Amino acid sequence: MNQLLLPFQCNFGVYDRLNIIAFQAYNELIMHKRFAFFLLSILLQMHLLHATDIPLIKAYSSVCQQAADSDLVFSQFKRNPNYTAFVEHLSYLDGINYLKVIKEEYPDLLKRTDQFRQNDLYGNPQVFNYKEIGKFSPTTLRYVKVAGDLKREFGANLSNMHIVEIGGGYGGQCKILADICDFASYTLIDLPACNALSKKYLELMGIKNVHFIDNTAIHDIGQYDLVISNFAFSEFSPQEQIVYWENVIQPTPNGYMTLNFPHIWPETFTLDDMLAKLLASARQGKIEPEIPQTGGDNQLMLWKSTMESTAIKHSLIAQGNPELNSLMDWNGPLFHKALINRLNQQEPIDDYALSQKGVTIALHIPGGDFFSPGYNLNNDNLLEFPPVDYYTMQLKRLSEIFTDTQLFIYILTKNPNIEQITTTFAKALLNPKMTFGWKVHVPVPTIDITRLINEAFFMAKFDCFIRTESNFSKLVEILGAHQVVITPKHFTTTANGPTIDQVTIKFRGP
Repeated sequence: MNQLLLPFQCNFGVYDRLNIIAFQAYNELIMHKRFAFFLLSILLQMHLLHATDIPLIKAYSSVCQQAADSDLVFSQFKRNPNYTAFVEHLSYLDGINYLKVIKEEYPDLLKRTDQFRQNDLYGNPQVFNYKEIGKFSPTTLRYVKVAGDLKREFGANLSNMHIVEIGGGYGGQCKILADICDFASYTLIDLPACNALSKKYLELMGIKNVHFIDNTAIHDIGQYDLVISNFAFSEFSPQEQIVYWENVIQPTPNGYMTLNFPHIWPETFTLDDMLAKLLASARQGKIEPEIPQTGGDNQLMLWKSTMESTAIKHSLIAQGNPELNSLMDWNGPLFHKALINRLNQQEPIDDYALSQKGVTIALHIPGGDFFSPGYNLNNDNLLEFPPVDYYTMQLKRLSEIFTDTQLFIYILTKNPNIEQITTTFAKALLNPKMTFGWKVHVPVPTIDITRLINEAFFMAKFDCFIRTESNFSKLVEILGAHQVVITPKHFTTTANGPTIDQVTIKFRGP
């Protein structure tokens, strides 16, 4: 859960301040609760305790069952504090931020506001008056934003998909998706009591082709086209995560998961764990910070099957589909082929670096002498010229993804202190499986186009690419078919200077 909300209404300013105080107090208590959660994890693993026996989850499940059985409880369930600890806990400001994304990225969805508002008819959720669209629950606006993301990523194919959602809540995401597409089927996996509530809710909404699976019966549940999880998976215990990964996530070719990493349970999947598993399953996609950000380190992980997404493109071309332009992945193989045909490689590629054993990693360090006393990073172009610790952190990430294998790191740079940079990397990472190679360019007054193209083709051949926001890095990514591409997205200033605190990771299985 991202926030604790107070179970009463009051003036927004007071409400918001009290909510922040409550959330800070909760964070302070978390450290003292971790040992208790560690013991709970052991008891769950030994089957001496069931998840529904945990008081917080037990209270939540109880509200769901009561709401399913009683129309009186159902009429108010979105106000019950035992329910809002898990669902319907977003703030007015969260709603403002979700609405901003919807207006900027998915303005066509604003034509359906009256249809979406029906999601707030039952359960008496806390609604706020938003300029231009009227009263809405912030949670409903989140569901609309997610629906916009899914429509953008999967387009017309969304209507033909068999969708499964992990932790379906009361069925709000299902309802909003049904407003914008005709999915083939929608399956919700949750606690039995939650499924009873969502079944009642979605029947009242008139949503068809919906199925329910209890969380205790997810073995051999069949095949789906798309799996969705809005925070649920990252809040599971390690044992639950393994079961869901093996039976739901890994077999599903497409996925959309928002992850909040509460770090309560020990040994839960990390972001890098999941990335390694998706790469091994021949998935392609991206990992980027949640937008809007509702938690300190929330991430969005989205993936597609490489074979399926390519097949869709070829099918659309054969049909002359007018939606091809909006669905085309301009980093995909069709665009690669067209671009490479336009750019004639002038010289053969030196395959020394590419012949190295293990995983090959290319780094582009555009320029700047990191170790010069007079060197200062300019915040205006920090994403184009990131500090050296950005590369160190991303090399560490890749070493944790590609474990038990040799890593060859090739650096292309104008930085004259390349040996000092590699020494810095080696000391920080302490990984005997890493070896380094490099090429240093002496700055020239005019751009050498031939050299630029040759180097772009060369770096496009590596398994992984740690890039910047420079135009050269962008060209390399377009030309390449890297398994992993990491790009700086946001920076912050600390006592030790500026640092990259958010990155986007694109991945493509072999």
